[in-house]
Amino acid sequence: MPALIDFEHRSFTTDFSTLLRIEGGYWSKNEAWQELIERGATKAKKVSDFQFSFRDNDLLIGNHCCSEAVFSNPMRDLAEYKKWKDGIRKFPFSGQYLKLDIKKQEQKKPSEAITGALGEIVAGLMFNARAVILVRPIQRYPDFIGKLRNGHGWAYLESKCTGTPLSQGYLDKRVPKTEYKDICVSAAEEIKNNRSLTVYGSFIQIKNYSPIELKQTIVEISDTNKPTTPGMKLKIPKIYILKAVKHCIEQALESLNEDLSKVFERTNTFDLEKCNLMIKNAATEKIADFERIANLTEGEIQEDDLTQQILAEECAKKAEELRTSFTSASTGFLLDFTQLPKNPTPRKMEKTLQIDSRRAIYVQPIDRSDFQNVNAAVDNEDWKITTFRKGTTEVYAIGNTYVAIGDAAQGPRPIAGFDSRDWKKR
Repeated sequence: MPALIDFEHRSFTTDFSTLLRIEGGYWSKNEAWQELIERGATKAKKVSDFQFSFRDNDLLIGNHCCSEAVFSNPMRDLAEYKKWKDGIRKFPFSGQYLKLDIKKQEQKKPSEAITGALGEIVAGLMFNARAVILVRPIQRYPDFIGKLRNGHGWAYLESKCTGTPLSQGYLDKRVPKTEYKDICVSAAEEIKNNRSLTVYGSFIQIKNYSPIELKQTIVEISDTNKPTTPGMKLKIPKIYILKAVKHCIEQALESLNEDLSKVFERTNTFDLEKCNLMIKNAATEKIADFERIANLTEGEIQEDDLTQQILAEECAKKAEELRTSFTSASTGFLLDFTQLPKNPTPRKMEKTLQIDSRRAIYVQPIDRSDFQNVNAAVDNEDWKITTFRKGTTEVYAIGNTYVAIGDAAQGPRPIAGFDSRDWKKR
């Protein structure tokens, strides 16, 4: 089921470093918001507007890659809701209930989880055209964290979706007042500390459920003095470094578990300093692996001052947890480990989800040697999706991965190498 989208891109820029009512704990959110209004937040400039449609495959790919909630097909669920929305149903029961004289039933409303999922699907696919999606926080702000494909910094996207058209709102009633205020204030707090960061707010209103018709507005929030010099060192968002480094420490602990056990079983003592150093060295190696998997610049995370601070604090904390476990438990180390996603066999399309009896979703990591070319092919300031065809299979580049829908019994052939002639913007 395709989705028709009435799209608008707006932009709000100001010198966030000169804002007086952001952070510090003294000013309220309403006072901070009033200062942003004075700077023009509610008059964000229109950059472009057009209409386009997402096809069924686009939405299925987006549901698999971008949606926070788990739905087999939220678009089908919304079509089912349409049957309830179009009229008040007759009460179906009779017998002893007849005397109650119940003849009508109040109109149902769409599931907020489903409308939210639809908003994330559309917003995620659009954001992927501008940034390499590297993190998908679950039930946390923002919905997406990525690195801009043009090299001009990092970006967040937060998605909001309402089940009915707005009766009031900002920017020609295209964005809800409360949600827009919240995103703008959060963006101001982040950008004031990192002017290379861009924050996008995606606001979607569902105009019709079957066929799906949406009104989408993306507001781009950035600093007037945002650095754009090619090759310059960019500040990585704190939330990304925190998640990435902790992830690598957990991976390091898992790989060290057996070695640590042997060391301390042999000596029957626990050397806290030695344990801390072993974890830190192993985590540093995992961070280098993480940079390669995420196609980041070598040393981009390792050389950040915040990384060293987090490593020192978290490795010391984990070493102390291990010491406690060693002295209080006879069964060894009692830790739950979170693994980094394993890099599947290169140049192999692996099945990850069966859609129905005929179709399945397949993925393959983008080879590091091809990544820059793929990134340039997908980068699109007009927000258009770029895909390429291999035979009868249409392939998407989502984050650092090729994603495709193929035959459930026999998947697509592996993607070997980059050929610009295969790619097409839609």
